[in-house]
Amino acid sequence: MAPSTLNILSTLPCYSGLREVDLSFGCPGQDLRYLEGLRRLERLLLDNCMLADGFVAPKSDTVTTLSLNKNRLEDLAGLLAQLSRRLRRLRHLSLMGNPFSPDRDPAAGSDSQSREQLMKR
Repeated sequence: MAPSTLNILSTLPCYSGLREVDLSFGCPGQDLRYLEGLRRLERLLLDNCMLADGFVAPKSDTVTTLSLNKNRLEDLAGLLAQLSRRLRRLRHLSLMGNPFSPDRDPAAGSDSQSREQLMKR
């Protein structure tokens, strides 16, 4: 689904009341402002979307939960700065599997092996 299609859907009454959107494995684009029409959105799931540091989060005063697991995010400070400006009510943030995440150790092989190594430290 293209961002323009999602923008149109977010203006329709039957979709504008959505409280959760899961675009995992299929988020179209790096600029997510097309989701700003979802005025009641509380949970946004964007796992495995190949999002990079230049992605633009939607501006929302209702989103409290954001999942960005297994993307290509490397600049944690920049990400947190953007999210604090654009998602003011954010309370739950999941970032596992990104390059800056402690659960991701490229030398260890898999994520589960990385977790086991962290627990032994």
